[in-house]
Amino acid sequence: MRTNSWGHFSRYEVEGDHIRPSRHASWKAYDPWDGWEAVNAKQRGGGMLERPYLELVELGDWFAEDDKRASRPVAEAMKTPLGWCGRYGLLGLMLRKVRQITPYPRWERDEETEEVWPGSRTYVRSALGWTLAGGVYASLEARELSSPERRKKRGDVVARGLWEPSWDEPSVLIENRETGRIEKEPVGMLREYFPSIAAADQEVYDYPLPLSAEFWRSYAEPVGEFQECVRSFARHVRTVGRYGAGGPLSAEAKIEFQAAALALTALAAETVRVLNSDSEGQVQSGWLAPSLIGTYASMALSDAVHGLLNVCDQCERVFVSSSGRARFCSTLCRKTRLQREWRDRKQNKKG
Repeated sequence: MRTNSWGHFSRYEVEGDHIRPSRHASWKAYDPWDGWEAVNAKQRGGGMLERPYLELVELGDWFAEDDKRASRPVAEAMKTPLGWCGRYGLLGLMLRKVRQITPYPRWERDEETEEVWPGSRTYVRSALGWTLAGGVYASLEARELSSPERRKKRGDVVARGLWEPSWDEPSVLIENRETGRIEKEPVGMLREYFPSIAAADQEVYDYPLPLSAEFWRSYAEPVGEFQECVRSFARHVRTVGRYGAGGPLSAEAKIEFQAAALALTALAAETVRVLNSDSEGQVQSGWLAPSLIGTYASMALSDAVHGLLNVCDQCERVFVSSSGRARFCSTLCRKTRLQREWRDRKQNKKG
């Protein structure tokens, strides 16, 4: 059951300072949770578990390991991240913080009467996804226009003199992650994620319903925001993996661990488990999350809770093991570390 269907284009590119789908790229829908199952029982000698979020951690490490990339042209420096996007899509940075969108009113066709009237739409994000609220209205001023006059206006913005008094101003409701408050912003702030819109049109643009095909074709993410989100995600997952399954923490380690755990929890907020039935009546379970980065944070937290998330003592690689607390990500790392410890002991004896 695809309760949290996401998707990606076959190719992405950097245009200006945004990551966006390449023109003529094909779209593929997928569920990030396919093939993922929480592992509760820890077994001695268990194997490595594949997790899609581990590639994002590796991408965060890639961003952090070479400061020289900052001096390279953006298109060259972003080749590896663009390849990742071509496999998994964008992170959904706008979707995790925007709660409601009210675009500028437009002349729309009433599906029941097939007449064209002023319409006000609002896109609302709930625990079950994005829904469309609002509709078309026959204001007194609009009734004075003839049917042919109204049909010519279909798709145009509605002059303020024809607005219903109850309509909201075009706006966006955003959750302030620091204060937890819902704040209202001008709808034009969405241009940050729709860079193809001209600055003069940002307040009256016909913003599409989130997660719709039209939305994905025009949606883009700022390179800087994308990089910072990936780097911080990798840092938080590594911190939780390093300290989460160990013994008592020092005061400094406790502060570091709690900050990382809270950051992942904030990303995973509103991820919910749902039940449904398929076409044959079989009950199935699935997950819903507001963004891809929220989905990955939920997976990492689940693995950490079950004691499966680890950091290699030798190479610092983040990995997941069904054996629970494991020190090394590979046989090579284990042998390398044991040889080093053996040489250290031998040297100490000589000393």
